[in-house]
Order: sequence, then structure tokens, then C-alpha cells
Amino acid sequence: MRQRNTSGTATEKHMGSFPTEKMRFRPLRTLELVLLILVLWAACTFLLWRVRGPCPGPREPTNCGELARIAKPLQPAPEPLDSTSHPTPIHASPTHAFSNITPVYIVEEHHEVLKYWYSAANKGLIPKGGNVVLHIDGHSDGATPFEWNIIPLFRHPRNSEEITDMMQQNDVFMVAAAMTGLITRYIWVWPPWDTSDGEHPDQVDYQRMDVRAGTTFKLVNGKKVKELCACFSTGPIKKEKYCVMNNITVDSEDESGIPIEESACTFRTSGIIEIVSERKAILLIKSGKWLTHSDNVILDIDEDYYGCEAAVLPLYNSGLKESEIRDISMWVQLLVCAQGTTDERSVDNFFNSVLESIIDFKQLCQSGLMQRDACNDKGLRTAFWSRVPAMLKDLQGRIHGHFCRRNPDFILKMMLAKLVTFTTDQLRSLSQVGVCLNMSPKTLEFNHKNNMRMCDGYNRPNDTMVVFHTPDVEEIDERTEAMEMILDGRRFAPKLVTICRSVRDGYTPKKYFQKIEGDVLSVLQNSFSKISENFILYDSDLLGGPTGWYGRH
Repeated sequence: MRQRNTSGTATEKHMGSFPTEKMRFRPLRTLELVLLILVLWAACTFLLWRVRGPCPGPREPTNCGELARIAKPLQPAPEPLDSTSHPTPIHASPTHAFSNITPVYIVEEHHEVLKYWYSAANKGLIPKGGNVVLHIDGHSDGATPFEWNIIPLFRHPRNSEEITDMMQQNDVFMVAAAMTGLITRYIWVWPPWDTSDGEHPDQVDYQRMDVRAGTTFKLVNGKKVKELCACFSTGPIKKEKYCVMNNITVDSEDESGIPIEESACTFRTSGIIEIVSERKAILLIKSGKWLTHSDNVILDIDEDYYGCEAAVLPLYNSGLKESEIRDISMWVQLLVCAQGTTDERSVDNFFNSVLESIIDFKQLCQSGLMQRDACNDKGLRTAFWSRVPAMLKDLQGRIHGHFCRRNPDFILKMMLAKLVTFTTDQLRSLSQVGVCLNMSPKTLEFNHKNNMRMCDGYNRPNDTMVVFHTPDVEEIDERTEAMEMILDGRRFAPKLVTICRSVRDGYTPKKYFQKIEGDVLSVLQNSFSKISENFILYDSDLLGGPTGWYGRH
């Protein structure tokens, strides 16, 4: 389990056949010309309406203009639903625009895929229930949401706010989707480097669980309170049957649950969970019976399937201590309250410019061109404190957000006082790691206050349940070859593909992300005829934008 951290039928074109012989033309009168223009305009408007569907209002889910957007790679994906508006009914959209394509959506944090899954269901690209998720990931993402009681239980979400309620963390979105009935078969393919994770049975290549889920009641201070419950039947290796009541709360993460009698659970839905090794998945897909073209498959790939690396390592390797990293992260958090990912990039660029200025000053000191008194910590601090007003003016001009405190000059001075004590190697490592939002702006708990931090992830070596593994290029090629065997287009074809980068939260190795993503996209295009480069859509909240974070400066 991950450490919790916190989106036509082609319109029929009747091409009229007009004889050209003996056809005479006369000048058009002004009135006729006006009428002709009006008729042509009306025809074009009707044609666009047929292809795209009627344009909704500004607060309604939209696919207007989507065909124009998806034809341009490296463009941000259009928001399928407005998560900031008032509750709005979700209307079905025409399916004909998607009849010959399989869209691929690339997101940053894994729970962000829910916007695209439900948008696809509302457009008719996938059914609103009974789908299969093929989840190729270094982690199961199968935890129960803390706030499950705000999620639409056993029904399809009615509006975008209910979908946002489901987007609580990167490891709970799968259970949230299952609770609405969107998916009833969940297949997790785990990587061969993950040999010590407690999420899958040790040395067991394939495990299946038949699940029935519903609600029960528990006594809290003498009162009956509704709670989730489920019964599991496992096989084929380890066969057992048991029922539990959910025990995941803000104060408890007991994922095993509390044992209950089967009769105590009122069942509302059922499904299948399959936990499969990469090797076994290849064998199963070759059988031709595991996944078929009749299955409604959502293909969901996390790039941390290739490896999982602690984002803080460059800082540790430079000799920075955890306390020093926390201090810098604290000053960054207190300085800017970012509006979103545009501010995220602007603040990171500002932070980098400050670090580069300090590095340049230190290099001048090392060259002997500066007086000794100006090159000690006190001299450096004094020199950069004098630049604080200009720095703040520069920063204010970069961002849409605002300073989080009334005294940003004091906060920036304290950060500079710390930064000037670091070596050039340590400053370069801080620039490499950078600063970013603490979570995606689409996340339920995202707050515009104090939302920036060092982009060093949430997991630390020897202090997490997460299994770390840094691959080399050869191993990345091995994973890609295996993925190509699993994604055999002769056996099945996905209706929808979502890819998660998992860089902001500190999982996918940053320096390899571009190769990993390039390999995944190449496999998809080679395996499935309905996937092409023109229909690869990039979410607007990707860390560093479509081109990514590593090497951004």
C-alpha cells in the first residue's frame, strides 16, 4: 500500500452530386447573398452540433471542441468536469466522436483518473457499471477512503462535486470507483522487483478473491452507526472465506478490518479482485481466455511500475540533513499560497533563480575576486538580504496567488539565511528537487493556503512501507518488453487508457520518467490500432507540464 499522502458515429456527409454541364451562373443579388451566408452558417453550426454534441453552459460537463483539441499532441487535456462549480447534473454525450479512437489520458497523481473515467462513462465510451480495470502498477491503490461516507455509495455519481469527493488520495480511488459500481473486476499486475511488499501473497503468482460488499452497523457510544462491510472468498492457492467490517478511520488504518458474521452485512454489490505477477499475466493473456474483446477494459498504468525511488535521495546524497530539508520546506510553505500548477512552476523557477544567484556568488568568492568578509555566512546573508525587496517584487510578478503572510520579507530573509550556509553541491541538489504543490489541485483536500513545499516526496528510506527500487535502462527495457506481451491487441482492446506519472508525490524515478513514458506510449500505439499519437491527452495539472519535471531548468 502506498504511504498515504494525501476526458460519432461519424456524421453522415451527404455529398450532393451536381451536374456541371450546361450549368449557367448569374450574379447573386445582395439579399440572396445574405440568405446564402445565413444558410451556410446554420448548416455549419448544425454539423458541429451533431459531431460534438450541444455546448453546455459554463458549469456543465463539456466536450465542446474536444475533437479539435485531441488532434494536437502535447496539449493539456480538456477538463471533463468542473470540480469547482456548483452541483450540476451530468448529462450523457454522444458516443460517435469516440467510435474509432481510444483516448489516452496522462495525469500526475493517480486519483485524478476518476475525472476521465466518469467522463468517459457519461459520454458512453464505457458503461456506467461492470467495467474491468487492468491496473499495471507498483502498488495496488486498494485502500478504503477515510471519508467513505461522502462518496456516492452503490450508485453512479450525480455531479462533478461527488466525483471530487472520491478523489481523496492516490491509493483510495480504486475502492471509491468500485463502491459506485463503475468497476466490478479489478486486476492488479505487480512488478517482479516488488518481492517484499505485503500487498500481495508472498511468492504467489496469482490470487483471486470474490467480493461481496455492503453496509452494516456498529455501536458508537451506544448508537448505531452505518459502516462498510465485505465478505471475501479467496483462491485458488489459499482458499478461505471471511467477512469484515471496515476499520479505517482518521485515527486507525487497520486494513484487515474487524471480523463479523456474514449475516451482519447487507450486500449491495459484488466483484472480483485478481492479484497477478507480471510473469503470470503474460501466461494468462496468451491463453486467450483471461481478457477478451468482449470485456469493457479500462487500462490503467502507473509509471512507478518500472521502479519506485525516494525523491529525497538527491538531497541526502549532497549531505543535507532531514532537519535542514524541513526548514527550507517550511519557509517555502510560509512564503507563497499558490493558486495552482501555473504558480507551482513559477515559484519553482523563482526558487531556482535564487539558488543560482547564491551559487554564482559563492563561485566568485572561490575565485578570489571577492573580499573575504563578503564571503562568510554573515557577509553572504547581508548581501542577499539587501536584495529581498527586489526578489519579492519579482516573485509577486510571477504568481497569480499571493504571499501567505503579512511579512514575506522576514520569511524570505530566514530562508536566505539558511540557504547561504549550504555548499554549491547542496544548492544544486535543492534546485534539482525543486519546490512544488503538496498535492494536485484536483484533490478533495487541496487548500490554497500554505500549499507549497520541497518536492521531495512523502516517503523516506527506512521509514515507510513503500518498497524502493531504482531500475537501470536495461531493466526498464525488460519491463517494456513484458508490458508489450501483456498488452496483446489480438486478445483484447481497452475502451479507455489512463497513465499516471507519480512524480509529484515521489514514486517514479524522475530522471527516467521520460524514457518510461515514451516506452509506455510506444507499446500502446504498437499494440492497439485505435490508439494514436493524436489522441494522447495531457492533464492540465501535470508537474512541470506535458514535458515533465526533470531537466526543466
